[in-house]
Amino acid sequence: MNQMELVSQLDAAASKISAASALRQPAPTAIKVLMPVWGFRFVRQFLDLTLPTLLAPGNMPALAQSLPCQFVILTSAADEQVIREHHAWQALEKICSTTIQFIDDLITVGNHSTTITLAYVRAIRQSGEDMVNTCFIILVSDYVVADGSLASVLSRVQKGASAVLAGNFQTIAEETIPLLTRKLRPNASELTIAPRELLQWTLRHLHPATAANIVNYGLSHNSHVNRLFWRVDENTLIGRFYLMHPVAIRPEVTDFVIGSSFDYSLVPELCPSNSVEAMTDSDQYLVVELQPREHEVKHLHWGPVDPKQVAISLAEWATAGHRENIRYSLIYHVSDIPPSIQDTVAESDTFIEKVGRYLPAPPQPHRDHHYWLGAIAAHRAGTGQTLTPHDWSLLLGEAVAERRWTVELLWRLRNAFFGAAPKVRPWHPRWLDYRPVLHALARVEGEGEVLVISDSPGVYAQWLTARERTGSSIEIAHLLGYARRQYLPLIGRFETCLLFFREGDLSSSDEILRRIGPLMKSGGHVLISVTNDQPSDPRDFAGSFAYHSGRFINLPLWVTEIQYVRSSYLRWKLQKLMERMSSGVTNRPLLDLPFIFIGVVGTAAFGYLCNLAALRASSEPPRQPCSSVFMMLRCAAHGGSLPLPLFKPEKELPFELPATPIETATNEDWHDREILGIKTNQLWRGDPRQLASMLARYRFVAKLLSGRHDVGEYGCADAFGTRVVLQEVKQVFVYDKDPDLIDDVRRRHSERWQFEARLHDIVQDRLPRSHDSIYSLGAIEEISPQDEDAFAQHLRDSLHPEQDILIVGSSSPESVDEIQPLGVVRRYRRSGARIKALMERYFHTVLLFSMVGETVLAGNQPGAHYLFAVCCSKKK
Repeated sequence: MNQMELVSQLDAAASKISAASALRQPAPTAIKVLMPVWGFRFVRQFLDLTLPTLLAPGNMPALAQSLPCQFVILTSAADEQVIREHHAWQALEKICSTTIQFIDDLITVGNHSTTITLAYVRAIRQSGEDMVNTCFIILVSDYVVADGSLASVLSRVQKGASAVLAGNFQTIAEETIPLLTRKLRPNASELTIAPRELLQWTLRHLHPATAANIVNYGLSHNSHVNRLFWRVDENTLIGRFYLMHPVAIRPEVTDFVIGSSFDYSLVPELCPSNSVEAMTDSDQYLVVELQPREHEVKHLHWGPVDPKQVAISLAEWATAGHRENIRYSLIYHVSDIPPSIQDTVAESDTFIEKVGRYLPAPPQPHRDHHYWLGAIAAHRAGTGQTLTPHDWSLLLGEAVAERRWTVELLWRLRNAFFGAAPKVRPWHPRWLDYRPVLHALARVEGEGEVLVISDSPGVYAQWLTARERTGSSIEIAHLLGYARRQYLPLIGRFETCLLFFREGDLSSSDEILRRIGPLMKSGGHVLISVTNDQPSDPRDFAGSFAYHSGRFINLPLWVTEIQYVRSSYLRWKLQKLMERMSSGVTNRPLLDLPFIFIGVVGTAAFGYLCNLAALRASSEPPRQPCSSVFMMLRCAAHGGSLPLPLFKPEKELPFELPATPIETATNEDWHDREILGIKTNQLWRGDPRQLASMLARYRFVAKLLSGRHDVGEYGCADAFGTRVVLQEVKQVFVYDKDPDLIDDVRRRHSERWQFEARLHDIVQDRLPRSHDSIYSLGAIEEISPQDEDAFAQHLRDSLHPEQDILIVGSSSPESVDEIQPLGVVRRYRRSGARIKALMERYFHTVLLFSMVGETVLAGNQPGAHYLFAVCCSKKK
């Protein structure tokens, strides 16, 4: 069977699966592309990587040539200026109509999926009656899009499909992004990558979470399954997806209800005819999701994928639509599709049938999905009800359709019966574990604000909302991922912190405490509950806790009290049973509810007796298993005075966008400062460590260039530093674009230290003369992303070809307190990966070094405050 016959056969199978013939709509008259993205990290990734791939000829340009097209970015007001100033956005404005809509009232911490769902829905509803004539392209900001993908999607809609579904998988961002950035042409806005080229890179750097979903891989599996893969050969995978991305929607109705996340609800609500098609060939459509290697690591386990465990996972969340999606076979191939693919498809069919036999009969509803009920409650609490009840009704469509009153009633009954965490009833499976936390809170809580940190912020939203005192709930992963600008406003703000750990969180407990300490007020308390989540034997918890206990040694946050909450094997089994029953009570048919309630009430009564039997907590570890360990820590110093944690550089991102402008001192504050008897133009702010750090940088440069005859310095950050270099080289020529700085250097000229200072703007042209070596410390931080290629190119062109060495130094993105040059009002801090990728466009050899304190280390080191790129062997 040849390639064309294989493709035709697979397309025919896909057509039979879908109900596409049920309703074929006329072609749409307009296109709206919806892109929700906000926050420094995600806006940066979108502008510097995702948007260039969308600008490839077969994506946004192809859409704009087909129909009137509008690109709508849904973002925060704080991000507007960065977006408008970026060269890729300006290139997009020349292709199609663009709109920036603010969604600040929808944005909440730790509730990303809910925010983007509400943003999509708002944008669709704004089209009014015209929505039925509009093709909405639904995009996500962390995708890399192969050339031609959007054109293929639009062709399906133009042929009558009401919705187009697609699958994707994840690649390791730290490994893939450098490959992508090297492909970016200097000064180009678009990044054109053919599907097979992008897939080839991706298959070489598969994310561990993706590898764990490969059924015939066998070494690991993912406990939270929404997609499965099978290896066909070294160049081919097939994918079977339960959760598929609705990449295009052509609404059939204008009245609809949103009762779950967008990838659960948009298709069944907006396309009731189920005229749906799927993109099944990576040659036609391919997007890759970039994720850090550590993403979803807590869901990974050793051993093969088991169909029964897959079914258990699916029963918790999968709707009828998700169960239908799995029938599509999506083919990812770097070369032609091999004939053996039919055998692999048959193998996957057998596995899917086994999963289906273990699935319970009723799927989860796409309206009032239990995930959504908790998420929307947390969102409403997180926004402080910025939207009125009427606004919510219009947004979700609750005013135009009857709600499932049974689900709402069941949730009210469940909360009334069990209570809201952490204030739960004595028969709740975790009552004993919450009890020490609440007792300690009653003893130590003052008038200040309370912070709750857990892996499920929505669980505690109702309790926080009902309290008189203000409080905040933050997800553990979000706290660990905070950028400096997000973290600083929280310093010294909280009097009490409630930290709810699962056993799997123990490995990061030391880093979590380092981040909590500065947030606390003087004498504040941190109350920690670590629950036993052992899947098979509760006795294993003791060894795990002991292994990680050293992570709680934190001198500013010292343990003042500890309690071990006793358990037994019977109570532990009851906990697991009641958790399953209580989470599944709203998912059963109405006729089953009396039997479910009888079981819940009976088990709860027995659990109450077990709770009473284990009521006494102990400060000494009991012989029997523990269901949790409670600790109280006291902040010995004012939190705001504690050292800030190290903010990890975002290695998965190729570029650093312009940061919020850093206000610096006026020119009058900078002149005539005297340090160690030497006048300098730097404002040291009374911290001699900054002077030591600056001298260490110049010593590094001086030793590397020792013996050189003709050295150039661009960006005269400090004439004193130039004197350090002069001790090792024959002569130095200094250049800067700021006439005030050049005049200041000349005014402080010394006969002992001879060097010439000249006015020059490197962005405009190469240096006036060639040098055998050039160094530039800090100047790149003043260069905007639009000008960085000119900066690097002109420095390269200013070097002698025989003896070319260029050293570029820059503060890392973490170093907001670094020394600021005279008169600079904004800085463009770049990660080591970005600086290296930039310089590799112009030099064959680029070596990266990091400075931690005054120590220089090879490579891009975590926690580095300063970065050096040493470049040689320039490219022609």
